[in-house]
Amino acid sequence: MAIKYKNIIKTFSKMMTKKAVFNYIKTPCGQAKYIKLESNKTLPGKLRLLWFILIASIRDWNIKD
Repeated sequence: MAIKYKNIIKTFSKMMTKKAVFNYIKTPCGQAKYIKLESNKTLPGKLRLLWFILIASIRDWNIKD
């Protein structure tokens, strides 16, 4: 039973993290690209994700929610 609650908490925290990132990445295509890049767990994949978040945040700075 405790494992089930841990999984729920882990899933909820991931959802909250994504939602916070989507405050900076506002376009639907950018959000889809983020989800695709997030699935790559290798070191170059993580670096690519960080680079994407940085660039997409700058590009979407002036877009309103």
